[in-house]
Amino acid sequence: MIVQLDTGQSYLLKEGFYPSLELVFTLPEVPTHFRTFKYTWTTAGLPFVSSILSPKIMKFRDGSCLMASRCIGTWVYDPMHPRQLRWIIYGGAVQPFFRYDDQSMRHWLETGGACPKEMLIRLIHTNKPIELSISRLSFKPVLIFTDHCDFDSDILLRKQRTCFSSRGIRVTKRVFLKKHTHKGEWNSAWEGNEDEFHRWASEGHELCYHALSQSKLPDPAVQEALVEQFQSPLDDPTQFRTWIDHGYQRYNVSKALDLKDRSRRLWHLSQKGVRQCWNYYDVAEVTDNLNQLDYDQMAPFRILTARHLTLTEKIRILLFFNSTEQDLIRYRAIAGIIKDRKIFQLLQQGLIFVILVLKALFPRKLERRLRNAQSIIPTEVPQMTAFQSLIVKDFSKAFGEPYVRFKKESGLAIVHTYFSFLEGHHGSTLFKSKSGDMEPRVEQVFSMIGQDIAHGNLFQNKYKTFKYPF
Repeated sequence: MIVQLDTGQSYLLKEGFYPSLELVFTLPEVPTHFRTFKYTWTTAGLPFVSSILSPKIMKFRDGSCLMASRCIGTWVYDPMHPRQLRWIIYGGAVQPFFRYDDQSMRHWLETGGACPKEMLIRLIHTNKPIELSISRLSFKPVLIFTDHCDFDSDILLRKQRTCFSSRGIRVTKRVFLKKHTHKGEWNSAWEGNEDEFHRWASEGHELCYHALSQSKLPDPAVQEALVEQFQSPLDDPTQFRTWIDHGYQRYNVSKALDLKDRSRRLWHLSQKGVRQCWNYYDVAEVTDNLNQLDYDQMAPFRILTARHLTLTEKIRILLFFNSTEQDLIRYRAIAGIIKDRKIFQLLQQGLIFVILVLKALFPRKLERRLRNAQSIIPTEVPQMTAFQSLIVKDFSKAFGEPYVRFKKESGLAIVHTYFSFLEGHHGSTLFKSKSGDMEPRVEQVFSMIGQDIAHGNLFQNKYKTFKYPF
């Protein structure tokens, strides 16, 4: 639904479900500047996007401003329509949900959201606009680690906990409830390692669901019973409030067939006490910035000019984050050939690979920029919020110059990572061996993060991180 409004008009957003909602305001004159996610001004000569956690303020020639009455939705300004402001609140453009098919291809879904209460939305004319901080430490960066437990062993779990707790770092630690894995008995889960996870909770970390088991249970009836009957193993209401899909489990939220099916899955999780869920999407892999609010960091030029990346890394990131879904499937097939060193097949696919690279160099469409601009996302279930993430593989590179820029911009990073990953192609990982020997450069990184937290230069939100700000 698109609603046309003049600047002085307001819109009453009533309680209920909206498949889509976009307010289009006719501005009194052409704006000269917009306030950016970096809390700086940019001229209005280029397309501009301001997402949920970014400032929503524009300035005019006389110095007066228009600001949003509420920090919801996304502003979109196109200088081709200089006196028009789009304010998108619900819809597929700002709610990036998808489903995986049996070939692991993503199909982006039209969706909607539930407004939990009646509210008035308008533009406020003022000479003194109000700018809000996303952090409880005023205008300090917010860093949230969400760790995949795919490679956890009991030894590496203990080593992680010691590393973080000794430095005052708190993380959202993903947990498999059921111990069933194709990786081997060394792979940790709540079942059989309850005491260690109780220590994580007692030391201030957040535990969350990473689906329910590492591998699919062989008996469909047992699998179904687990999905229907699972409960939080802790009475603490601040624990196990977050759900993060794992692999391609059939009960994942990202395997839902449509809006109705996804709503059913979300409602089921909400009855289990879940209040946040991952949409299974990484907006970026760190190039020159760790700030997730910087939705243009996956632009081809930014990737290719990132100083700390190798040419191979640049091409991989370029293809992964700037290809169409069909081209991404083709790239993954070629990447498998490269990994297996099948030289003859690679020569056969050489021309296709070059074409994929050239196509990925084209400027990104507005739809992708809008999708990447989101961080926390309303769902069709009133008490549940979704979030998307920023992937970090190489800790030394991500927390070098990109981290400095992230702090300068007072940014946000909801980090998707694997603390126990040991294979070399991720670069500088936390551990060097199965026995838990730490990589010295990465140990220094986490010492630095701990110092920034202790000195009030960095904020870590322990719980309820992703609540949508209605």
